[in-house]
Amino acid sequence: MLNDFRNDDSLWRLRVDLFAPEEQDVQGRLAQALISRLAGFDNPRLLVAVGVDSGTGMPEGRPLLGATFWIKADTIGSAVQLGVGLVKESFHDVSQDDFRIYDVVVVPNAAVTVPVPERFPPTSD
Repeated sequence: MLNDFRNDDSLWRLRVDLFAPEEQDVQGRLAQALISRLAGFDNPRLLVAVGVDSGTGMPEGRPLLGATFWIKADTIGSAVQLGVGLVKESFHDVSQDDFRIYDVVVVPNAAVTVPVPERFPPTSD
């Protein structure tokens, strides 16, 4: 399925980092909420490589959550608007805390490295 991505300029890879809420165990629920919202687009490509991880922000050292996923949009601005909106809605599905963005990264599909079997042969490990 990853090879289907190569020629689609309307796909964008987003990472939305936000300040973690006070309550515990939100990471898994946020991932599930985001997957559910992406599934609503009826585009199986958007469900590839969806993830939510946690870390610490710089320089203040506050806990963060980071959502990484694909989004389909005509422009970078539309991708950001749609992607941040999806994360915000997903966040509010699982938390009552304020939604506060820490960082947003958008990568155009053409800049994402996708393994090509001819160029990256399998290894024994």
